Order: sequence, then structure tokens, then C-alpha cells
Amino acid sequence: MSELKKRQHYVWRHYLKSWADDDQIWAFLKDQKKLIRSNLMGVAQERYFYQLEEFDKEEEKLLYKLVVHMSHPSVKELNLDFFRLYTSHYKLNEQLKNSPINSEAKAILQKEIDILEKNLMEDVHSKMEASGNLLLSVIDSKNYRFLEDEQALYETMLYLFFQYVRTKKMKKQVLEGFTSTEHKFWNVISHVMATTLCRIYSFSKDLNFTFLENSTDIRFLTCDQPVLNLLADMVDETGSTNEIELYYPLSPTLALRISFTARAENWIIARHIDDNEVDYLNKIVAREAHTYVFAEHKNDISAYFE
Repeated sequence: MSELKKRQHYVWRHYLKSWADDDQIWAFLKDQKKLIRSNLMGVAQERYFYQLEEFDKEEEKLLYKLVVHMSHPSVKELNLDFFRLYTSHYKLNEQLKNSPINSEAKAILQKEIDILEKNLMEDVHSKMEASGNLLLSVIDSKNYRFLEDEQALYETMLYLFFQYVRTKKMKKQVLEGFTSTEHKFWNVISHVMATTLCRIYSFSKDLNFTFLENSTDIRFLTCDQPVLNLLADMVDETGSTNEIELYYPLSPTLALRISFTARAENWIIARHIDDNEVDYLNKIVAREAHTYVFAEHKNDISAYFE
């Protein structure tokens, strides 16, 4: 029988290891204005954060329409397959109730359905996290040219956009524009957003990667919204953000910026940055964090919070 995963992280623990020492990490809790030393299991997680919802027929019809409307044509069928999988657990429950099998067998199957309900999205995100292994490997290898491979590029972008949309902060921001009923749709909508954004931007002719190598005395911070849009403040008359430039700290000494201006001849580059730029980026991280700001050392955080 599968194991029930109660603590479900919305920031990948393996990613945070670059800031940790023996699985212990410095974290500043913004809402409590409190600096703590915590193990990685205890941060950026929530009990059953990804638990599946149950929909009535009208809700399911509305969610189906949203999936179709929000999906890029090339990933629409993929997202509809996910929609069907996501809505399967309560249909399995109904079938089980009407099944003639004995009570002992029913109890075993019911436990498996309960685990599916609580673990499915966590397992999906675990598979997406595996797509980030090549990107995180550059912390040691400095082999930035792996992105020249089309499949590696696509997997990396898919990983980044899932990290961008999966968080508690993104959930809160997006759902502000939804009705209370539609809040139940988040796990599906976030999946659709990630796959659609990946499809749009992975094949952009304007894609540029800049790896920022930091040898200054100021280390990169990260937070519980680890992938940030540096152009999020550039909004139109409706308040919508139409521009994007991604920033993703990879370690205390390495970060990635992805821009979508005219593609340079050398569209994958690395450059050393000075302490002013590190400080500028850290201030954005500190500002945009939802609850947690993470650092390698205590003093790295203290500089940004009174």
C-alpha cells in the first residue's frame, strides 16, 4: 500500500539544500518578524497542501471550460487528461460504494483512494522536480550549455514554471480574482498555467539565459516564492502584468535570470556580478517572499530585516 504524505512542500526541499547545513536552514518568518533555525521538513510546507477537491456536476463543467480556455492549443489535451485524472477520485469512491465486493476488500480499496486524493498532486510535483535536476547540477558543474539541447531546455522551463505557480503566494494572488467556489479549482488551474506558460516561453525566439556568478561577501537569498518575475510591477491599465523576466537563485553563489528581449547571438551566458546587484536582487526576494526568506547564514538575512 502506498504511503500517505502528510507534509506537502510548496518549495522543493532538495532545492533548499543549497542554503542548508546538515538539513538545517536559516529562515525569517515575515509575518512574525522572527528569525529561526529549522530543519527542511519544517518550512514551506502545509498539511495536505495539494489534497484533491470534490466537485459537483456544475463545478466540473465550469472547470472543464476553464481548462480549455486557459490552455495553449498544443497542451490542451495534456491538460484535459490531467483534469480527468484529478476528478477521478470521487468517481472511484462512488463506484466503490456500489460495488458488490466484500467489506474487507472495500476497506483496502478505500484507503488507496484516500491516498490518491491526498498524494496525487504531491506526486505530480515530485515528477516536475525531477525535471530540474539538470539545472541544479550547474551549481557544481558550471555546464550552462546543456540548455542548447531542446529537450533539456523544455524540461528546465517546465520545472521553472511549475516552481513559479505552485507556491502559497501564487495561489493567494491568482485566487483573488476567483469566486469562493472557484478556489477549489486551484490545483488544476495551476497545472494549466504552468504547462501553458512553458509552451509559450520555451519556444520564444527572444529567450536569453544569464547565469549570475556571485563571489562577493553578500550571498544570494531565496524564499518561498523562489521563481520571481522581476517585471511584475510593470502593469497595464487593468492592473495585469504583461511582461516577464524570471529570476531564480540556485545557491548562495549562483542565480539565473531569464529574459525575453531580442535573442542575443550568445543567448546563454555567465557573468560575475558586484555586491550592488546582489543586494538589489536580495531586496526583491525579501519583498516578494510570502512567509519565508531563506539564507545560508544568519547574518545574510539580518541585513534585510530590522
